[in-house]
Amino acid sequence: MRLIFLKNTFSILLFNIFFVSYLLSQTTCIDNCGSGSLQDYWSGAIDCVCSLDCAGYGDACCDFYDACYENPSNLDISDFVGTWEGNITNDGTWPYDDFISIDIEANGEYTVTNNPGGHLVSDLYPGTEEVYYGTNFYGVNILQFRWVQYYHYSCGGGCYTGVSFQVMDYENGSLTLFYNNGSGPAPQANSMFLTLDGWNSNILGDLNEDGLINISDIVLVVNIVLGGALYNDNADLNEDQNINIQDVILLVQIILNL
Repeated sequence: MRLIFLKNTFSILLFNIFFVSYLLSQTTCIDNCGSGSLQDYWSGAIDCVCSLDCAGYGDACCDFYDACYENPSNLDISDFVGTWEGNITNDGTWPYDDFISIDIEANGEYTVTNNPGGHLVSDLYPGTEEVYYGTNFYGVNILQFRWVQYYHYSCGGGCYTGVSFQVMDYENGSLTLFYNNGSGPAPQANSMFLTLDGWNSNILGDLNEDGLINISDIVLVVNIVLGGALYNDNADLNEDQNINIQDVILLVQIILNL
């Protein structure tokens, strides 16, 4: 009789341990990306929905955007130069999922070359489109597309409107952007999922393999020359099996000629 009692007690204890572990695992999105449902959240079974299903439901997301996305902080506007193709989406009252192609220039101008949905451009003043990358008041990395909406003396010329996106992921030639007007990511309002046209992870001079050759790669080559980093095949610009100041000079020349 005592043995049966101990077995039952042990079973209840195990159940409680597993149940508590499950609940704890759903109080954060760390190691839980892609899990949880709104139904479980509304029933009180979990505290966090760790997927895009949480978008638009406030606290349901918990730390989803920080735990499940890279949120890169080492970029500059040169990292976005090129032709990006993919989709722009909206899951609001008037949802859409449209193809879009954006050419971003080194001078901060951009054109939307394939734009069936008419997004991110000025209807009245085409050619006024500009793109900026920087950190907002909250320390969040923002890529802002803007254009002239109208001209008025109060603006000192052109009065701009635009859309701000938080850079969620940037790797392997892919870019994920979620709308952010300063109150946090809102992918349900606007998202873009883009791929850099012609991206190649094995480009001579592209040390960080982001598909681009820019100042970031120069810093990495110099670090190798100074002995602060390991040998990298993409840093050997003259392919003499040595990485030295000559490779730095060649890399600078490549960037200046881009």
